[in-house]
Amino acid sequence: MKPTLEIIASHPDRMTFTKSSSDDPSLATMLGILTGLLLAPPAALHAADTAPTQKPNMLGDLNRWFKGAMYEGSTRIPLLMKAPVASPFAASFNRGAVVSNMVENIDVMPTLCEMVGVPLPAQGIQGRSMTKLVAGTEKDWKDRVFAERVTQMVRTPQYKLIRELRGNGSYELYDLTKDPLETNNIVADPARAAIVKQLAAQLEAWQNDLPPVPLIEGVARQATGDSSVPVQKKKRKARK
Repeated sequence: MKPTLEIIASHPDRMTFTKSSSDDPSLATMLGILTGLLLAPPAALHAADTAPTQKPNMLGDLNRWFKGAMYEGSTRIPLLMKAPVASPFAASFNRGAVVSNMVENIDVMPTLCEMVGVPLPAQGIQGRSMTKLVAGTEKDWKDRVFAERVTQMVRTPQYKLIRELRGNGSYELYDLTKDPLETNNIVADPARAAIVKQLAAQLEAWQNDLPPVPLIEGVARQATGDSSVPVQKKKRKARK
């Protein structure tokens, strides 16, 4: 029998997984990523927007298969970082620490810029550097994160509110401390009405928060439209 690698597809408590045999290219990809991080030159970063096997995120969890579902199997992704050995950030980034705080993809750019000494544009940057968070000295990290792809979500350490953008714009609410598998939608619970209202307002504010286009030296502004407003999909400001 060929050896296999079982890769959890979504939440670690779920039993949904994919098995990759020893001759499966996906297994080679994952082992290559891990080996590359261990033997990497001075700095390395790995992140993904899919499961390690490059198959659709949900893999059947909650009767979903593709991306865009705002459940944990689709919104939680790997993020591994290593600093240059001689870097002042090596002590915190290379000690094998696991950060349990919520972070977003938009936090990667500010983090890398700080690590290599590149100043950020004066305006329009959404994320925040994670260097203090990784070092354990961050005192004011964000307490909510947002995402949008077909549906929208706002997530706090305890709750997640999901908004369906199609149809009548219905909501789902999950208490992740009591229901980490997101099987019990409590949006209709009268006791959670205030939570739903608060999170829905935060989601709407995020949707309407439109920062100006970042100004980067050597990069010309877009010639079409108001240069202070993104021409393409509008982004949001940094959040705490």
